[in-house]
This record gives sequence, C-alpha cells and structure tokens, in this order.
Amino acid sequence: MPVYVALAGLAPAIGCAVVTSAPSVSSGGDDASVGASSSGGGTGATSSCQASDVLTYMQGSYQPAAAPSGACLGADGGGLWEDFYAACLGPGKSPDACNAYKEESPENAACAACVVTPYTAVQLGPILDFGEFVGGNIAGCIEITTPSDPACPKAVQALTDCEIAACQANCPVSDPTSLELRTECAKMADNAGCLSFSQMAASCRAAETDAGLAAPCTNASFKDFYDNAVPLFCGQPPAADGGAALDAGLTDAALGVSTDGGPPAPASDAGAD
Repeated sequence: MPVYVALAGLAPAIGCAVVTSAPSVSSGGDDASVGASSSGGGTGATSSCQASDVLTYMQGSYQPAAAPSGACLGADGGGLWEDFYAACLGPGKSPDACNAYKEESPENAACAACVVTPYTAVQLGPILDFGEFVGGNIAGCIEITTPSDPACPKAVQALTDCEIAACQANCPVSDPTSLELRTECAKMADNAGCLSFSQMAASCRAAETDAGLAAPCTNASFKDFYDNAVPLFCGQPPAADGGAALDAGLTDAALGVSTDGGPPAPASDAGAD
C-alpha cells in the first residue's frame, strides 16, 4: 500500500457529516442505500476501506445551488429548520420522528425538501443526502455568499465528486465508525488521485474565509454549518415588493454580508453535534 503524506491545509470536502438512520431523509431519491456491509465498519473495515485510483478522474458539470427561498419560514416568521434538525438529523433523530415532522404540515414538508437534497439533484440545497449519510453543501454555500467568484464553488464541488469517486464503492457507511473511515478515505484521496482538486479547493476556501464573505460556509462542525447555511438557502424572506423569493444571484447585501470585505451578519450557534 502506498504511503500517503498529509499536506497541511488540505481537508476532505465532505468532512462535516452525520450518519442518517434511514436510506434517505430527503423527499427525493438517491442511488445509494444504507446497509451493514463487511466493508463498512466492523473488523474488516480498516483493510477494505481504501481510496480507489482516481488519477484519471475528470470533473463533471457543476450542479448549482438551489435558489434561496423562504421555504423554512413559518407563518409567524420563525424558522422551521430547528425542529427538522431535531427530528431528522440531530442526536435524537429517528425515522418515525422525521416522517412525523414532514407529515405534520405542507410547510414542514416543503422545509424538509429545501434543506436536504440528493447530491445528484440538478440544484442542490444546503445539506446533501449521500444516501448513507448527509453532509454540508460547502460549494453551494460559497456560491450563494460569494456570487462574484464562480470558480471557487466549482473547485470545491469537483473535490467532493472526486472523493465520492474514490471512496463510495469501497467505504459504505452504516454507523459513526464507518463514517470516520469514509472520511479517512477522503483524506487519502485528497493527497493522491484528488490532489489537484484538493489544492484548488483549499486555496479558494482559504481566500474566501480571509475575505470574510464565505465564513458561514467554513464551520468545522456539521451543526454549526447547518445553523449558518440553512437560513441562507431556506430562510430568506419574500422580496419587499411581494414578488418571488430571492434567486441564486442575490447580492451580498441581500444576504446580510458586508460589501466592504467585513464579516457576514451573525448567525446562530447551537453548538456542535
């Protein structure tokens, strides 16, 4: 087995993730499924969960962020996404609680569909459903917060896709242990076949973070990313003139982001998952 040397500043694009307790928490389908496997978790996981050779991997078409909307704003203006997190993604999640949340009202169902989308969808929400687990859509978050830099989200998404190509077949996820192994596989890929994508993504993410515009997109924990990114995608109030919700080309000012290079508007911090 080749020896991989970790390079400073490189991190897997789907490092912030949580295991789901059902095949899919989104309203759409996906081509992956949950299931225990001899290659995911258990005694054989360490030897079998290895990055595949992706030296010839070619970047596909960019999947843009879904248009920001008010899908998770309740009738009173409050956010519906906190209850969705508790029922479907948080430590107390369960299939029954998640289904009950979505079936409680059309508003809840619309919020759930806004928050979580299959990673194969034409337009992607803030949380991506990989079938076995969900992770933050860092590329889409950067696209929304920094529409003036289209190259960076494309680089980040290309890294995510390369990591999937390297690890999905060999590293199925069924529990936190196998998710950790999957993350380690992504790190291996980032320093091998996905190295060029990893370097480009790391460079642009560092630049965006330094500028302050994409700070909500770079939180280390899944819960912090959720608290910051979901309101950007699904908690936008309707336009002041009563028109349609903000589209994906909204300005920094509309997002509450400083146009002078300062930090973005404060976001809630409910702590790490």
